[in-house]
Amino acid sequence: MEQLSYIDVCLLLLSALLSVKSINQGFVRSFGSLLGLLLGIFLAARFYTQTSNVLSAHVFNFSPQINTIIAFLVVATIVYLLFVLLSEIIARWVQNTLAERLDKALGLIFGFCKSFALLAIIIFFLAQISFLQNFAQKAQSESFVYRLMQSFAHDITDFEIVTQTIESTGNAVQGKN
Repeated sequence: MEQLSYIDVCLLLLSALLSVKSINQGFVRSFGSLLGLLLGIFLAARFYTQTSNVLSAHVFNFSPQINTIIAFLVVATIVYLLFVLLSEIIARWVQNTLAERLDKALGLIFGFCKSFALLAIIIFFLAQISFLQNFAQKAQSESFVYRLMQSFAHDITDFEIVTQTIESTGNAVQGKN
């Protein structure tokens, strides 16, 4: 096993600190929130054009670019809020039962995984910036956790559906149909 470098310690400590919030939130709320966010963005990227057409025909008719952005935000927000509401109902149902302890413990584990994934994606995109190339190369050679995060983020961004969603989201922000 490799020895942990200072970069490894910093990345793991940051992941642990970011996951502390999930203890109080619990697994159900944390998972519901993340699922709502991801599914909200995914569905908004798929249906912003149709939603924009409906909104412009029946609610308001701004410029096509504004309609597209508003439609994207409306779909993403509605899906996110529905998942948050559903997870809140489930979390309250679990409250004051034996399952609450399990919910909190799983919340910590899930929070760590979520923060690890978030840091991995941030690091992946930061490594693409030219003036950070030297640090990225040093971290790549010295840090086991950094290499693990890079590999994980590359695998996530390599999915065709993720690429399509990113492109659709970019089109929605630019106001393209």
